[in-house]
Amino acid sequence: MAAEGSVSGQFRVGDREIKPTVAAAYPVRDPRNPRVQAIEVLLCEGPVDVTAAVAALSPHQNVINQKGIGNYVLLWVRPDREVSMNATFAPSMTQYLDKTGGGWPIPGSLVAELSATGPERVAGRVYTRQPVKTKGSESYQLDVRFDVPVSHPPAGTRLDARGGAPGKAFSALYTAVAHKDWPAVRALLSKRTLAVLVGGDAPGEQGKDYALEALGIWLPNKRMKITGGELRGDQSILDVEGESAAGARGLYLVRMVREGDDWRFDEAALAGLL
Repeated sequence: MAAEGSVSGQFRVGDREIKPTVAAAYPVRDPRNPRVQAIEVLLCEGPVDVTAAVAALSPHQNVINQKGIGNYVLLWVRPDREVSMNATFAPSMTQYLDKTGGGWPIPGSLVAELSATGPERVAGRVYTRQPVKTKGSESYQLDVRFDVPVSHPPAGTRLDARGGAPGKAFSALYTAVAHKDWPAVRALLSKRTLAVLVGGDAPGEQGKDYALEALGIWLPNKRMKITGGELRGDQSILDVEGESAAGARGLYLVRMVREGDDWRFDEAALAGLL
C-alpha cells in the first residue's frame, strides 16, 4: 500500500530545504510515554511502503530505514493536540527537533493548527512564526500543510493482562533464556527466528551462545511483567515491561506467532523508556 494524502510546504535551513511530496500517517507508541499511542505523520520526498510500516513492531524504525524516502519531516500528533517534530536531511542524518507549546526543559517554537487528529485522519498546518536559531549559527523555518488518512494494522482482539496463551509461551521462553536452557529456548523460537539466530534447524548447540546473547539484548534483563497485548490471527503482540541490564525500565513489544498448535517467539522491540 503506497502512501496517500496531500502535503505542501517546506522545512528550510539556509539554502537547504526539505520539500515533501509524499505523506503517510500511522499509530506509534508515544516516544515520551510508550504506554499510550500517538499518530506519526511522515512528510517525505520519496515513496513509502505503508503496509510494511504498520506490520512492523516499530513502524517508526521501519519507515526511517526504508530506502528512497529521501529527506523527511516527522511529526508526532498526540491526543492532547501537542505536536513535536524531527526534520532530517537523510544523507548526513542532520536532525532538527522542535515542538509546540511551553514546557520543560525548553519551550517549543512550533504552532499547530489541526483540523483532525485521528484515529482515521490527521490534517492541519504546522509552522514557525519566525526563524528559529539553533545552538550553532543556523536558523530554520517550517511551514507545512497536510491531510492524510491514518493507516492501521489489521484489527485484533485484546488479550488479558497475562497475555493469554501467547503470554504463557513467552514467559516460558523468558525463564528458559534466564536459565540458559538451550533445548527449551530452541523449542520456543519461531522457524524464522531460529533461522536468523542459528542459521537453520541444526541440531545440538550450534548457535547457542550467539542466540542467547541476542535474546538477552532484545528482552528485559529483569523484573519482566506482561501487561497485556493484542491477538491478530496467527500472531500476537504482547506489551512487556521490564528493566535492561543498565537498569532503565522500558516497554517492550513482543511478537509471538502460532506454528501448528504452539505459540513461539518471533521478535521483540523496545517501544520506549518508562
